[in-house]
Amino acid sequence: MGREQPRPCLPPRDAAEIEQVITNATHYRPHQRYPDRVLFTDRTDGGKRVTIIARCDPGRHSIRPITAWEQS
Repeated sequence: MGREQPRPCLPPRDAAEIEQVITNATHYRPHQRYPDRVLFTDRTDGGKRVTIIARCDPGRHSIRPITAWEQS
């Protein structure tokens, strides 16, 4: 038996929604415990309210989402 391929962390639809929230965000706030992380809370283009914790790397001009969840 071969090893199973690892599943991607986020299905394409969810990855697109995460990108929309980061792009739509008018502001963000720093994470209380980790200084290299920020919290984005905003809406997707479809109206879902989502919170994202992401790691920021200013040297590489990148944002890497770590986790995200939909607000109720």
